[in-house]
Amino acid sequence: MMAQLETTSDTPETAPLPQPIDSDDTTCSRFRYLCQEDVQETFFPAAHHIAPNQLVWVSCSNGSKHSKKQRLFGRARIVSGDVVVETNPTTSGPETEARVQVCYPSGSNYNVKSAHLHCVLEHAKNIILVIPETDLYRRTCQIHTLPNEDFLEIGCDVGLCCKRIADTGVVLLNNCKAAPDGQNKLDARRVVGIDKSDVSIAKAKARYPTMDWFHWDAVEGSRSDFSDLESLEPDVIALDINGNRELPAVLACINAIWNRHHWKPRLIIVKSRTLHQRVRDATTESQKL
Repeated sequence: MMAQLETTSDTPETAPLPQPIDSDDTTCSRFRYLCQEDVQETFFPAAHHIAPNQLVWVSCSNGSKHSKKQRLFGRARIVSGDVVVETNPTTSGPETEARVQVCYPSGSNYNVKSAHLHCVLEHAKNIILVIPETDLYRRTCQIHTLPNEDFLEIGCDVGLCCKRIADTGVVLLNNCKAAPDGQNKLDARRVVGIDKSDVSIAKAKARYPTMDWFHWDAVEGSRSDFSDLESLEPDVIALDINGNRELPAVLACINAIWNRHHWKPRLIIVKSRTLHQRVRDATTESQKL
């Protein structure tokens, strides 16, 4: 599989986005570029109903009643996608709350607020999710990397996102007694971080010495530079080469995933403000047609 990156007189803002192609130059397995905020409407449009057995992440309050931020608590599966309206016993919230019944890997069922459920792209393939900001990028990586999937981050910096993915599996193992569908198995058989900055990689190794870090340029390097990279076949690839980098650098890195390294991930997650705006604009234009 090779990748298509047009070299025309088009500007980066108008040139076709990279797509993988076969050796005979026919497009195959096209990837869909999608803004992260469009995932719910695109894949889970029925707000009043979530399909039974759908894998979700459940979030909860971070402990401060004045903060609207939620932290991810754990994975669960939908038992019944029908919304249950419950009376709110508190006086501070609305009189009723919409809740959905979920089953945690331990086997316990619980009615969770609909707003605290985050559907996982469990069966989606050939998707590029684009996110403009760091916090949401790392959260998206955690939500959509499935148990036992290999995870690679290009531009890992000092390793915070990779560590978050690796720690998810530890939390699942500690909190779950048994899960027949394997939800409590250790996340990400391999979590690998690469960065072209030797300073960043040195810090990542010092902070998390038991994890895999490589000082490597994903655009110019070769997988044969390291035997561990040569054997790596990541299911999810995350890309963060700084959110304010020029669009050509981001597109070149996406192109290298297919063309130079022949990786075939099911999902690519990109943090880039410029690419996010490009995809947002294209989506808006298509909706006008």
